[in-house]
Amino acid sequence: MSLEALAAATYPGRDLDRLERVAHQIPSAIESSRLAEVLVSSEKRLRSVLDSSRDAVITIEAAGLITGVNAGAVSMFGYPPAQFEGKELRELAPKWSLSGSSLWDAGDSPGRDVEIDARRSNGSSFTVGGRHRPTARSGRLRDITERKSEEDARIMRRTRA
Repeated sequence: MSLEALAAATYPGRDLDRLERVAHQIPSAIESSRLAEVLVSSEKRLRSVLDSSRDAVITIEAAGLITGVNAGAVSMFGYPPAQFEGKELRELAPKWSLSGSSLWDAGDSPGRDVEIDARRSNGSSFTVGGRHRPTARSGRLRDITERKSEEDARIMRRTRA
């Protein structure tokens, strides 16, 4: 950064000190701005990926309050996005437990697929499937109601035969 006086006078020392401090801050401000743009772009790409999934992705805080959802969760559970924020996980699925820092029931072993009964905003019940991850503060859920109905029908056919 260079400085030029319009008049023949020189700049006082304190002004030069201030200008020098500002000049030293400019590169880090430019870098911070660049990093902020990269972060915003990265967040947009992640949101796009999450929202393109039909699965529900739900993030929670330690106490079990929902902190974020994707478009799949909005579609699956039927609540507007703003109504998820601060809602307790148990309001979506009463049997969900956070014991052992787990999104899933403590009786399920890590890495095991689990099935949980859930409730839509209109009160109707459906079954979701997911994977138990004890340290997770997010979960990916899939509506497996149709698959469960097909499995139940196959079992009924086999027991009748």
